[in-house]
Amino acid sequence: EELWEGLDTFLEEMRLRDMRAVVTLNNFWEWSGGFGQILEWYYGESNAYPTDFYGKEKATMHLKQFITLIVNRRNTVNGRLYKDDPTIMAWQLANEPRSGDCETWQKWIEDTAKHIKAQDPNHLVSIGSEGSITS
Repeated sequence: EELWEGLDTFLEEMRLRDMRAVVTLNNFWEWSGGFGQILEWYYGESNAYPTDFYGKEKATMHLKQFITLIVNRRNTVNGRLYKDDPTIMAWQLANEPRSGDCETWQKWIEDTAKHIKAQDPNHLVSIGSEGSITS
């Protein structure tokens, strides 16, 4: 909870400065846990280049549960739900996700974006890639 309250404070301080946030929901790279950590929790896999994340049901469900938690969080500083907070400009699916199998990756993008938009139709959703499909 202490970590969440730090994010609450950060978002409120951004609001006071008329700034906008892009909230990144996960990370492809292992230095922050990210996809690789989730794969290790559920499948015992250790992978520094975890492109198989997108097709793993338990892993993607874990991320969706986290997304539901954060999108519906009530800020302890200003009382707003994150999904109603105009300080948040967009939800970013992940930091620099790599595609691996393009069809599975694109399905994951579509499914995850729909999951977010079903709960929060007011904010933008971005992929987080550097601008091209990578392999």
